[in-house]
Amino acid sequence: MKIIRELQVTSDEFYDFLESEFLNQINQAGNQTKKIDRLKKGLRYSKLSDNVYTKTDYEILDFRRHETYIIQISSHSEKTITSYKTKPCSKGLEVTLEQEQNKLTKNSKSKLIKWMGELLYFGRLSENLYKIQGEIEKARKAKTQ
Repeated sequence: MKIIRELQVTSDEFYDFLESEFLNQINQAGNQTKKIDRLKKGLRYSKLSDNVYTKTDYEILDFRRHETYIIQISSHSEKTITSYKTKPCSKGLEVTLEQEQNKLTKNSKSKLIKWMGELLYFGRLSENLYKIQGEIEKARKAKTQ
């Protein structure tokens, strides 16, 4: 699934947000021997879910600030690859968000149910980009106050 949106944020704000979110998660997971302070290709960590005892693995497949961020998230039942590719535009930043999800368990849904699920999923992807923009705008306001 692929969407393209123009966000009213700068490239620095967008990548600062992504980097901050990931680094907070990796440092909270506590399975690193040293504190990680920047993203780079190949960086990985694992996290156990609090209520399900499921291990989830996170790995950065590619990271080039102001260009691309690709992460793979894997568990026993699915693997998801999410990529953000960016370029400047008149509004601020054009973000191409692409997500590929592979369920590792068999699924026997009808075509209609699959289509409805994809439609809802598409809406959530778009909503997530606008949530990122909203969080950046909140942080921007907090800095100016």
